[in-house]
Amino acid sequence: MKQLQKAFAAVLAASLILALWTLPVQGVRRYDACAKDYKTFSALTQDIPADISLIVKTDGTLPDFRATHPVQTVQGPDDTYVVRYTDETAADEALAYMEAQSGVDWAEINVPVHAQSQTVSAGKTYSDWGVQYIGADVLNAQLKKADLTERVTVAVVDSGIYTAHPRFEGRNITGTSFMGGTYDQDGSGHGTAVTGIIAECTEGLPVDFLEVRILDNDGNGTSANTASGIRYAADNGAAILNLSIAAERHVQVLSDAVDYAIAHGSLPVISAGNYGKNLDTDAICPAHDGKGVIVSGCAESGALYKKTCYGSVIDVCAPAVDVQCARVGGGYTEKNGTSFAAPYVSAAAALLKLLAPSADVRMLEYLLKENVRDLGSAGFDAFYGFGAVDLRNVRLPEYTLGLDAAGGIFADGASDAQTRLAAGAHPAKQPEPVRDGFTFMGYLPDVPATMPFGDLTCTAIWLPDSAVGATLLERNDPTCTSSGCVKYTDGTETYTLTAPAPGHSFTDWQLTRAATQYREGEERSFCTRCTEERTRIIAKLPSVPLTLKESHLRLRYKKTFDLAPSEAVTWAVGDDSVVCVSPSGIVETVGRGTTTVTATSLDGMKTAECTVRVYYAWWQWLIIIILGGWFWY
Repeated sequence: MKQLQKAFAAVLAASLILALWTLPVQGVRRYDACAKDYKTFSALTQDIPADISLIVKTDGTLPDFRATHPVQTVQGPDDTYVVRYTDETAADEALAYMEAQSGVDWAEINVPVHAQSQTVSAGKTYSDWGVQYIGADVLNAQLKKADLTERVTVAVVDSGIYTAHPRFEGRNITGTSFMGGTYDQDGSGHGTAVTGIIAECTEGLPVDFLEVRILDNDGNGTSANTASGIRYAADNGAAILNLSIAAERHVQVLSDAVDYAIAHGSLPVISAGNYGKNLDTDAICPAHDGKGVIVSGCAESGALYKKTCYGSVIDVCAPAVDVQCARVGGGYTEKNGTSFAAPYVSAAAALLKLLAPSADVRMLEYLLKENVRDLGSAGFDAFYGFGAVDLRNVRLPEYTLGLDAAGGIFADGASDAQTRLAAGAHPAKQPEPVRDGFTFMGYLPDVPATMPFGDLTCTAIWLPDSAVGATLLERNDPTCTSSGCVKYTDGTETYTLTAPAPGHSFTDWQLTRAATQYREGEERSFCTRCTEERTRIIAKLPSVPLTLKESHLRLRYKKTFDLAPSEAVTWAVGDDSVVCVSPSGIVETVGRGTTTVTATSLDGMKTAECTVRVYYAWWQWLIIIILGGWFWY
């Protein structure tokens, strides 16, 4: 019997020691429902109220939700969870606990999201000054005369739409609801008003609407549902996303969703908010992040809308005072708010996309900032941004296409030639140059110095007519590792014309992270041919401090030297079995031991290192000694 007790004690002690050893990374894997896509995720979470629920993003680890006693837990895509509690106090206490959990990237309250509007009066005849103010009528008339072959989809992530309004007659409208019911229900009228502005500006043109309902009949929603709606719109072909919504704090799930939309080719147009606050110091999300195009509001006189938010993140301004909008049930109503400034800019983006179909997110943002009427202080200011959008005389950037005469491609005495390319054009689509005695074989483009707004240097290749009966064998455009060439034969001999320098066509580059000349940041792009990545730094990114996260195992660290202030860094760990470090510099324990954490500046020229030691706390050692003594006894 005594031997059996000893055996039982040994097994129990071993189990406790093992549990203690793995305590920092061990979690209870439990949730009530699971969704593999954001549409299903929203359906499972749409009835979970804001303020009493959390959004938790993990690195793939399943955290211990049961320790916080949730009412409901739903797992969504990308290791994201929505966790419901009984009240706000329970949610706040759970937030502090979840933030300290190993494997949790971030956790935050699922906050309310609101429409940004104010109704002034109703029943007036429709006569909207805003369409003329931004010059949408002028560009609309020009586009109707053009041979348009492309369609543009604008997503309105809002409260739904009243499709029976005459303003939407003949328009192609599809959608979905993340709030129950259907997308063509609009209890608040906010989504109908927003879509009506875009519809009037683009009347008669191939602009389609994707309505994503994320607000209820009072114009309120949650950050979890809103983020799901943004991702859904980006996944379903929207070139432009109108976001006339705001939350009164920073919301990481919204910030991540906007990043997702940009990465998937959708331009978010975001209202600045009606709180009258400085977005540089007050977090009104998602506007304060400065991603996409941030729109403040003005009156017909040019005066700033008195409630608009402002700050260095403002890009452009648009009508927001006494704006006449379509209303549910028919007729029109007069409204104020940056909610209605944003759709004017969304409409402008759609018109510019029709004008330059190859324009991507970055190009559209550039075109919106270029085609403005300056208001307020000369040049950029924190209230009007670069000015009010003005489409009366649209200026499309042009590339200078220089034809290089070097490298033996031309006969002796040949001269350089130049033509100009409109925004987004490719040299291969331009008219072929003509030269006596030669047949034009095509362009070999070199790398422009600045993507994509720099001049483009190309080598134009002609095949001499003297090569009677010559046949083209092969054409290779330049890549990162080899020169471009054209091979031809006259039947007896093979000739190779080589481009003078290796490079890429600008259409081969895709932007992986956007930054503009107007805001600081890092810009990355990569070549689809060879995956070479380029980085361009616009000013300096803010500093990324090293943070030691609270853990059951104790952490101790010692710095060896520091980086300069405001230097963006990447992190590396010497031994990932001891600690792990997140991209934001948060160190978490994995096991016991000593290792180093190294920060490297983005240019690779500076490094800083600290030594991290993970060890048991005194009470953990005491438990081990007691259990060990019991076992041996």
